[in-house]
Amino acid sequence: MSFLDSAISSIGQNLAKTATDQISQSTGINVGGALGYLFGNGQASGGANMDALGPAIAQAFAQQQQTLTLLQAELYQQSQALAAMGQQLVGIASALTQITGMIQNLEQMLQKIGQEQLFQAWQAVDNQMTNYIAAIDAAFATYGNYLSSYKTTPSSEVSLLIQNILNVNVGPVVGLRAIHDFMIGGGQARGTLQLWSLMVVPLVQQGVLDYRLAVRQYFQYYQKLTYAQLKAVNLVMEAYTFNNDPNNARNAWTQYRRQLLSQEDGFITWLVPLVYAGVQGGVFPLGPSQSSVVNFTAYDASMQLNPGVQAVRGDTDIGDSFYAPSQVFEDAEQLLANLYVTGPSARRIVVHMLYPNGAGISTLLDGLNLTLSSVGSAETVQPVSNSRLGGPFQFPRMPQDYSPMFPDQNIYTGNGFYLKRYVYSGDGGTGLANGQYNVTNLNGHDGLVAMQTYLTTERGLNKAPFQQHDIVTYPMEIDNADKFDFMNFVAYSVPSIYPG
Repeated sequence: MSFLDSAISSIGQNLAKTATDQISQSTGINVGGALGYLFGNGQASGGANMDALGPAIAQAFAQQQQTLTLLQAELYQQSQALAAMGQQLVGIASALTQITGMIQNLEQMLQKIGQEQLFQAWQAVDNQMTNYIAAIDAAFATYGNYLSSYKTTPSSEVSLLIQNILNVNVGPVVGLRAIHDFMIGGGQARGTLQLWSLMVVPLVQQGVLDYRLAVRQYFQYYQKLTYAQLKAVNLVMEAYTFNNDPNNARNAWTQYRRQLLSQEDGFITWLVPLVYAGVQGGVFPLGPSQSSVVNFTAYDASMQLNPGVQAVRGDTDIGDSFYAPSQVFEDAEQLLANLYVTGPSARRIVVHMLYPNGAGISTLLDGLNLTLSSVGSAETVQPVSNSRLGGPFQFPRMPQDYSPMFPDQNIYTGNGFYLKRYVYSGDGGTGLANGQYNVTNLNGHDGLVAMQTYLTTERGLNKAPFQQHDIVTYPMEIDNADKFDFMNFVAYSVPSIYPG
């Protein structure tokens, strides 16, 4: 796990609602209330109330030496924890600036293929968003410094910081919403995630950039933006709590959570082209009259989109079957879960269903309500989100049609494909309890084509891979340790790897 993964995971999961949650667990300070605790309620100097606790504790428990020792030790630990947290927050914020160097390399590569205008289109929007991120970073760094040196920080400086946080022009209170809007776009305006994908896809298609590196940089870019959102909501909650306004503090957290949810489909949507561009980027034509060379990345990218391209065997014997989720998309959904699934009782399962555009299949599957079946019980879980991504995704072509050379001819049909994203979520028994789940097998039901009839009668083949045990009975498990699980599959398609 990289540093960025650790930062997002620790802030998103362990610290839950705000970065001060960790302090709340160890010291009893209210969530989002570190500044108020140290500087609020008219304290003449930072930590004055905490300092006053020492003599008060000594007087109250003078006759109980053991209890006095424990309380004094706990008070000392509070002081050390607050100072350490401030230093940690400043360190994390500084380390995230390393992403900038990775982004700059893209402009140089785009210049080599004459596509620098794609970088300019992305940069024009990203620069506007960067102004808000800079204000958040500055406020967050000050916040961390004030916590780490609270005994020497004047309360007047903290009051000024609160005003800056709630500034409706450039403060984090407006930056929280602005980052979201710039990220996903709206109307005719393209968001930075879409512009990033459009910018990088040509590099992958032409073999200039490996799709796996493109995916990693896309993840890092999203982490940078979402971490800025997380810092912003932390600051806004601190400011409202300092001002004794708990209602707006809660509203800020609610707004942040809604934004995360509304960004998820867009994040996955613009990840898909980066992956399927890797198929084309792995095909190298040798010349006008010569065949092409297909390298590993073309096959690897195909298996990320369609895990059924892997060797799948078995019809009734589960031991003969094999299935593994696509690692790229599992990592992507894990990142989204790290950000959102923060409560101790929160759970999530996500299923991706990819299917070809054509032959009437897409009409049936577009509106499919895919449910989960609980293993060992009669419980059926409905999705809380059911989104079709892509309209459809059009597989990119090179000047000549090299379709016979592509590893998965089911996806490369010329008609494109769709991806449906099903999210199953629950909070403490509201639809998704601990346990194992399978995807409900709806083949041949509710208007869906009974594909095995076509395969066995007309083509003499066994069931399609998505009907076999490896897919239909693949267990997805959630519990206290692992709050999230994932699977993806291609429906109504028979994977074929060239040359057969």
